[in-house]
Amino acid sequence: MYQRIVFLAAALLAAALSSSEAGAQAFSVAPTRIVLTPDEPAQPLLIANRSTAPLQFRFTWVYYSMDGDGRLIETEAPADSAISMLRYGPRAVSALPGGTTTVRIDTRPGRAINGERRAHLRVTAMPAVPADDSEEIIARFGVQLGYDVPVFVRGPDIDQGAEIEAIEIVEIDGSPAISLTLRRTGADSVWGDLDIRDRSGEIGRLIGPAVYETTPTRRLTIPLDRTPEGRVRVRYRQDDRTLAEAELTP
Repeated sequence: MYQRIVFLAAALLAAALSSSEAGAQAFSVAPTRIVLTPDEPAQPLLIANRSTAPLQFRFTWVYYSMDGDGRLIETEAPADSAISMLRYGPRAVSALPGGTTTVRIDTRPGRAINGERRAHLRVTAMPAVPADDSEEIIARFGVQLGYDVPVFVRGPDIDQGAEIEAIEIVEIDGSPAISLTLRRTGADSVWGDLDIRDRSGEIGRLIGPAVYETTPTRRLTIPLDRTPEGRVRVRYRQDDRTLAEAELTP
């Protein structure tokens, strides 16, 4: 009977994911970036089960270093990461097909800081079956899905700024694109949206590229909708605030 449960659960999850291009599409999280401040020391993370199978979610703190190409490399957490000052609850939650669940993320009492600290919360999904059975399913079939959510803890004295450098028009597989470098000018991480326009309007956009404190610059190449007409203007914006802007005349 036990073996039958294991195989049925694995088959159910496989069927639920068969229509997805990637396993992570079986669930989604919102927001995709969490920022905790003295004014907002806690936030909920909403998890939506988009599959056709019940899923259970577990959580682990991890740490990533970013390199100059924007790659995130999992490394041992440094002493000044945010992991020691963060907590979440409940420890594990589940959601029915099409349902949602919530986990609360907050800072531990008495852990005020200056500047910024960072970590990622890894959200892992697996079949919602009894614990012993789920461990067996993971071991046999590898049906474990993950999503890493960056969590920033910020004090009142954030040093955040950016510049746009080395802009040029390039081609990717015969199509126009723009290549640029984002330079972080402050001590803390920066993120925002890149908006690219010419005299006729928007020709490209990239949502949410960040430059973490582990790298001073990040190189980016953004596909364009069409070949630019005249002067090109690039803005790096965070909400309503312009962090950096630059112009290029092809």
